Amino acid sequence: MKLMKILVGLFLSIAASTSMAKESYPFIIPNTPGSASDLIGRSIANVYNRKTGNVLIIQNVSGGNHIPAAQRALSLNGPAVLMTTTLMMVLNTITQKNLPYSVSDFDHVGGIGYAPVVWLARSDSAYYNMKD
Repeated sequence: MKLMKILVGLFLSIAASTSMAKESYPFIIPNTPGSASDLIGRSIANVYNRKTGNVLIIQNVSGGNHIPAAQRALSLNGPAVLMTTTLMMVLNTITQKNLPYSVSDFDHVGGIGYAPVVWLARSDSAYYNMKD
């Protein structure tokens, strides 16, 4: 519940900073409907919609390491919120030679969670820790 209050506060600050009183705008989730990210996004949208009277319109744009979702957010006229991960934004910048956008095309509004990244190796490999 505490996380939900933080998330609602985050979206309330977005609405206040962009003067979007009683309007609807896109909330782009770069994952398929029913995924964990989608369910989190829909929960945020439901609470936000009730608290503000505004409407976040979920748009699922999956695939392509979140690149199509980022392109969608930039192609829209007016405000939009893109829910993505730092990992995808950084990895795309490093691994994609002709990335169709720059990280600087976006403003970081805030974080909504934490997901650790782990390194795994096959159990029969010679790797047992990060030193190996």
